Amino acid sequence: MLNPQIQAPSPSPAPLPGPWSAPRAEAASPAPLLRVENLTVRYGKRGRREAPAAARDVSFSVSRGETFGLVGESGSGKSSTALSVARLIEPEKGRIFLGDLEISALRGKALRAARPRFQMIFQDPASSLNPRERALAIVAEPMLLSRQYSKGEIGDRARALMTRVGLPVSSLSLFPFEFSGGQRQRLAIARALSTNPELLILDEPVSALDAAIQAQILNLLADLQESLGVTGLFISHDLAVIQRATRRVAVMRRGSLIELAPTPLLFEGPAHPYTWALLAASLPKGSRRDSLRKAFLPRAPHEGPATFGGCDYLECPLREEPLCLKAPPLARAREGHFARCHKAAEARDLGARALARNGEGPALASQVA
Repeated sequence: MLNPQIQAPSPSPAPLPGPWSAPRAEAASPAPLLRVENLTVRYGKRGRREAPAAARDVSFSVSRGETFGLVGESGSGKSSTALSVARLIEPEKGRIFLGDLEISALRGKALRAARPRFQMIFQDPASSLNPRERALAIVAEPMLLSRQYSKGEIGDRARALMTRVGLPVSSLSLFPFEFSGGQRQRLAIARALSTNPELLILDEPVSALDAAIQAQILNLLADLQESLGVTGLFISHDLAVIQRATRRVAVMRRGSLIELAPTPLLFEGPAHPYTWALLAASLPKGSRRDSLRKAFLPRAPHEGPATFGGCDYLECPLREEPLCLKAPPLARAREGHFARCHKAAEARDLGARALARNGEGPALASQVA
């Protein structure tokens, strides 16, 4: 293994060798790089019946240079959405655009030619890296497949990438098992950046790491985004990570996108009761958590799908019939903030009142564990 006493070099701001090595001029542009329209993902059938949709009519866009978060509990559909964007699974319906290119319509050689523009970083680096290949071969493989670099450029870029992600160049000769968990994720990041992609899809990239290493990897990703202008789609179940790593965030539940907002606005006060429940479950022990849990967490969670076509959040403390028997649209709650809830204003008021009972304001941004 790498000697923990050996100090890895700091990420270098020097440009990477080869084409497209400079930060993109349009990195700060608000124009969407990624557009997902009415995406539905379904895995097979259950007997003669179709299985429930893992993701259902999901739509969002991500601006160039932005890191956009998808958050939700296990089974919410966030990873299925990410895998569809990465074209690792085939959606049932919907369209996915990278710039002006509809990548959801690409097949075969056309898809392989587009893959250098979008790369993925997985949750578990140990299982995503080939244990029989040395680090040099792992980092070089995407460049070889893209056929955009000469043999000399590949070697130069591999060495520059290792320095950029904070690993010594000498570690290119090591196998994955010789790295620590955090170092393996740095190696996975170097591999993903090797083709200089426009979009990075990060599926729970720090959830398998301890808290100290998580902070280091998040800092590294932020530095890389700033210096390279790369756009990020960040998937996580951890609200604290989403708060730190993203500019805008969408909340998913049972395959649907139920709330979308700039990250600071979401943590100041959600507009959907389910998001309040997620925050209540994530806060450290104290009066804020107790008040929000009493207001928003159900005593007896509903099991199974709803039996009608309306809002399926049956545990909602604000549920009102017949209003909630109609499916709510994703509607504007305030400037830049959207929620799929008939009672969005009441949800924000209930949360503010729950917090005010403790003599505290509604802002939760500094309170998430």
